[in-house]
Amino acid sequence: MSNNDILVPKQGEFTPKFFVGRPRKFTEKELRERIGRYFNEYPREEWRITGLAIVLSISRQTIYEWIDEKREFSDIIRAAVNMIEDKYAHNCEKRGNAGDIFILKNMKWSDKQEIDMNISGSLSLSQLAAQADQDKPEDKNG
Repeated sequence: MSNNDILVPKQGEFTPKFFVGRPRKFTEKELRERIGRYFNEYPREEWRITGLAIVLSISRQTIYEWIDEKREFSDIIRAAVNMIEDKYAHNCEKRGNAGDIFILKNMKWSDKQEIDMNISGSLSLSQLAAQADQDKPEDKNG
């Protein structure tokens, strides 16, 4: 018997399929059902990323990894995280609670405005001075 007989099955013989990596934890349908159950069974005040992770039997970190790396799950998980973020945003509007603000900042929210003050192009000093003279209000006493 040669190595080819072992590696290449003859026509009609059973060919086992080999999968790389771990089997999936959920199908898309199962994931939707578990997330739906979480939001239906727990009151809105108790919604947390950690609670969602516990119900899914995964870590909080895995939730964020699935958003970034698992295309088949990213929209589902992102929608669930958005619902939880919305709860905290609503609480901030209602109560202005520092804890809710802190949690939203950890979820990459920002309470500051960033303005880009870079100017492109070029003007000479004399052009800038002429522009400044045009922008000055006229003296009505003179």
